[in-house]
Amino acid sequence: MNSSSLPYIIIGIVVLAALAFIFAVHRSKTGQAKPDYRTMFIMGVVWLPAGVALDNPGLWGMGIVFMIAGLVNKDKWEEEKKWADLTPQEQKTKLIIAVGLGVLVLVGLVVYFMAR
Repeated sequence: MNSSSLPYIIIGIVVLAALAFIFAVHRSKTGQAKPDYRTMFIMGVVWLPAGVALDNPGLWGMGIVFMIAGLVNKDKWEEEKKWADLTPQEQKTKLIIAVGLGVLVLVGLVVYFMAR
């Protein structure tokens, strides 16, 4: 490990810890969420070919598991709500998540290109 990469590692750990804390606080306020089997199926459809293409048995194995879990519970699939059907709190939460993910991707790209 290079000493110049140590600050980036520390920053990454702090950011991950902050995200985990925010997730835990949000989760404690909202209570137990029921599984979304449609999303599990979609994850399986994405992970299976990605695992095969990357020659990663863990990834394609989890893809198969997610696909099976989604298909077995197909009767419990729910259609996604349209933006207009969401409550203002749900709209705010989704917007914050989207902006947060966008910022994380942008920060990741900046760090990647700075390190090159």
